[in-house]
Amino acid sequence: MSGTPPKSASVAHPHDNGSHLLDRVVARDKEAFGELYDRFFGVLFSVVISIVKSESKAEDVLQETFLKIWRKADTYSSKYGQPVT
Repeated sequence: MSGTPPKSASVAHPHDNGSHLLDRVVARDKEAFGELYDRFFGVLFSVVISIVKSESKAEDVLQETFLKIWRKADTYSSKYGQPVT
């Protein structure tokens, strides 16, 4: 993983919180997980690097974050809030 968004990354629409993708990830849809990663990596990387001040640490944090999303997606429920706000 590098510190720049993937070439296929799309810019998230301000009203697109990713819940439809996360619903698909809950169903173990690997393509949806890739789309979720592509959609949100850039903005999340910006936030994380502003906190940890290190590209390699930011990459590590995001790798762990996306692994946790994959592993725990089945615990997500939109009734408790949106995945990205």
